[in-house]
Amino acid sequence: MNSAGLPDAVLEQWEAFVDDVEATADQYRDEGWSVLQLHPGDVTPQPGPQDRRFDGSTGGDEGRDERPTDEDDLERVGFDVVVPDDEFEDLAGLVDAGFEVTRYELYRGDGDASAFSLVVELDESTRQAVLVPLYYQPSDVATLSRLADERGELETHVRPLSRRRVIAFSHREPETFFGEN
Repeated sequence: MNSAGLPDAVLEQWEAFVDDVEATADQYRDEGWSVLQLHPGDVTPQPGPQDRRFDGSTGGDEGRDERPTDEDDLERVGFDVVVPDDEFEDLAGLVDAGFEVTRYELYRGDGDASAFSLVVELDESTRQAVLVPLYYQPSDVATLSRLADERGELETHVRPLSRRRVIAFSHREPETFFGEN
């Protein structure tokens, strides 16, 4: 264990992942993309309790940019990503100016006890990229993986700590996020 309370192997994997995210951001910049790199303080898998209804039906969160209510949390299937206020304001500014994801790229790295993924949300018409790092325990996403597969999509919900606004990105190939969980 180290001073952060993490096993040394996990901390080493995290540090290597952060270096990879930086290198990926630099690569996009070198290719002429404008890059917004997010630095999450917390990432939580959201399997969505409402998706476990006994009748087998599933709820949906169609919104891309929303003002959340407590009930919204019950419908979400994806990752809740908390970022610093200044980074969220930069992201909200991009969305308000018309940032529209035309495709995304996913980079995965699985460690012994943790999984690390980088989602790059791309607006090809404006050559803008938003880098969203994710980290989680593979054992924490079994239900999320199953529900996302049933829905055919997984969402990444980016928000500031205050929850005053949430920006959601949809991903139509959720199986690529989980590998063999």
